[in-house]
Amino acid sequence: MQRKLSLAAAIVMMSAQLVHAEVVETTRLIGFGEAKYPRDFAHFDYVNPKALKGGISPTHVLVPLIVLIALVRVVFLLRVQKLFTTPYFCLQKMK
Repeated sequence: MQRKLSLAAAIVMMSAQLVHAEVVETTRLIGFGEAKYPRDFAHFDYVNPKALKGGISPTHVLVPLIVLIALVRVVFLLRVQKLFTTPYFCLQKMK
């Protein structure tokens, strides 16, 4: 039993040495080659730094519209469900 434990411990220590990797601290993620931007860059190439800032986000218009569409769908589905679950003679009286 003692021999099996020491053999297992030796295997674990050898595999830990094989898996060991050097730790590199960086602020950039680079797949290969050199980084495109320096450490203290101001803006990306595709950003216009002279563009207007501020304004209104269009989400304040879209959110109520999305809610309204969802409400219309629910009401429509409820009416369709009522139409197909109501007995035929009740529909005749409603006309």
